[in-house]
Amino acid sequence: MNDEFSLEDALIVLKRRVWLFVLPLLGILAIGAVIVMLLPAKYTAQGGILVESAQIPSELVRSTISTYAQERIQMIRQRVMTRNRLIEVADKYQVFPRELGFSESRRARIMRSRLDVSLIRAEGARTSAQRDGTIAFTVSYTDQNPEKAFQV
Repeated sequence: MNDEFSLEDALIVLKRRVWLFVLPLLGILAIGAVIVMLLPAKYTAQGGILVESAQIPSELVRSTISTYAQERIQMIRQRVMTRNRLIEVADKYQVFPRELGFSESRRARIMRSRLDVSLIRAEGARTSAQRDGTIAFTVSYTDQNPEKAFQV
């Protein structure tokens, strides 16, 4: 008697039990589609800012900027993410309706979680002016309202 399990045997079992594979797959796809339909939409507005090095040769004019681009971007991030600045932006664009009655701390915390500042680095293309490899950074804001995301 031949005890080997061949490819033909596997195909015969698969044909007989096809519904045991198809029904769970269809169920998982249906549940996934329902979850996706019930989740709220989120819109992200993003802008990129290029960090350029000085165009004047260092032999002619000595640079007055002694910090790396990454350090300067971190300083900008800290200034943008201050509590007062976040509340100012939220009030300017009416991000939170007055009916919600959020405290200033909660509004600042929510704004901070929706804002993102990320660095873009060039791998290998490191010049003397940009020794840290940072060439740009992006600022993005995510909201459920596309107009609010765009405005902020």
